[in-house]
Order: sequence, then structure tokens, then C-alpha cells
Amino acid sequence: MSGTFSLKNSALLYPAVGFDPDEDHFGVMLDEQEVGTIYRIGDEWLWSINLGMMGGGSGRAASRREAREAFRAAWDERAVRLGPAHVSRALAIAQGRSN
Repeated sequence: MSGTFSLKNSALLYPAVGFDPDEDHFGVMLDEQEVGTIYRIGDEWLWSINLGMMGGGSGRAASRREAREAFRAAWDERAVRLGPAHVSRALAIAQGRSN
């Protein structure tokens, strides 16, 4: 599954929730769709894949860069193991579509 991963501040993703824009809390975006979360608690960064059909996944890292790398590695491993049709279906279901 190809696409561009990026981080988007959670304050922009969920303005009604009231996230502090200076807080280290980000949605992981695949193109324009949120597929995970990366955030900092104290000195530790946590990441998670938030797409149930992708088998979940989470971990901890020492830096935001390391969290991004770990997220991407976990995503890529699942995408290869599950196959492109499964990933496309998971993304469609998360968007409220069915293929």
C-alpha cells in the first residue's frame, strides 16, 4: 500500500476536543486519513496503529523520530503480511465506505 504518511497536530484534527496546539499529540495521516497516533508523555513517545483491521499495534520510543520510524515499520509489516486488498478494505471501512 503506497501513500504519504505525515503527522497532523491533534488540535487541528479535533478542535472541539480542546487539545493544546503546543502539546506533542499528533494523528498519523496516510494521505488525508488518520490511521494512528503519536504522542509524548514525559520523556517518552508512544505510538499506535488505530485501524482495527490492521491488527492494531503500539509501542514506545525515545524520540518523535523513533516513534515515526517504529510506526512505519509496524504498518509496513502488517501491510505486507495482510496484502493490499486487506489494507484497502480496512481504509475504506474506516472512512465509512464498503468495497
